[in-house]
Amino acid sequence: MADNPILSLVRSQFAEHYAERPAKASVFFAPGRVNLIGEHTDYNGGYVFPCALDYGTYLVVRQTEEPLLCFSSGNKEETFSISLETPFSAVAGAWVNFPLGVFDQFVKKGHRFPGMEMHFLGDIPEGAGLSSSASIEMV
Repeated sequence: MADNPILSLVRSQFAEHYAERPAKASVFFAPGRVNLIGEHTDYNGGYVFPCALDYGTYLVVRQTEEPLLCFSSGNKEETFSISLETPFSAVAGAWVNFPLGVFDQFVKKGHRFPGMEMHFLGDIPEGAGLSSSASIEMV
């Protein structure tokens, strides 16, 4: 991943969105996928044959002292700051609902989180059936 131009881009975009802090940022990647066979058969007991792709979603994340989850993206202009001190609620029609839904499920199971700054960048063609939304959730 070291020579990956998208990795360099997501790191520089993170630095543009968030102030410098002493805490170190970490980088993660989750691939998109395609189902060679088995679309909608997995939850019906049928066979599936998914395949991971080189396309995916990158995430740079850094812990903060503030009780906020801060979300930004190189693919969308909207940014979000969600309080960790109140129950989560969906943001109508927004991309942030994908990662926020994952946080919400962990919180419902009793997990607690520190504040975080997160910047997402994906190279999966949106709407191509390659699981870009699942990639956002998984990363």
